[in-house]
Amino acid sequence: MAAALVLIAEAVRGDLARAALSQPVSVERVFLPQRAVEELRQAVVTVVPTGERIVAVARHLQTVDTLIDVALQRRLVECSNQEIDPLVALASELSVYFAPGPTQPGGLALTGRSERWVGTEWKLPFSPQHLDQHRVFTAVFQYTFRGQRG
Repeated sequence: MAAALVLIAEAVRGDLARAALSQPVSVERVFLPQRAVEELRQAVVTVVPTGERIVAVARHLQTVDTLIDVALQRRLVECSNQEIDPLVALASELSVYFAPGPTQPGGLALTGRSERWVGTEWKLPFSPQHLDQHRVFTAVFQYTFRGQRG
């Protein structure tokens, strides 16, 4: 049986692949997030399971925060504001996809899972190095999903 970390990352991948976003994206779950620049002609979302934080709540009960890194990448033609601004907007849209809102006031639970979104850390709004050296927009953020184990 797969570890909960992997199952949660796969649920994130599936939910983002089905999401109605402002731009089309392909979504993939991997352990080694490396792509050739030629693969980034379209916007690509990469989901990587990165860790867990486990805290004892009671004698036989733990709260588990599962950390999932997500990267949005796309190759650019000009590295202009006209190309980058919509990608920053898409990254922002993805970063709050599971957040509470009018249709999911407690935060969106993952499809088929009991864990719920509790936060997003936008680790890298964009990589100047990727823009300069490869003409690739790269944004990275980390979701935290909380569940319990008994």
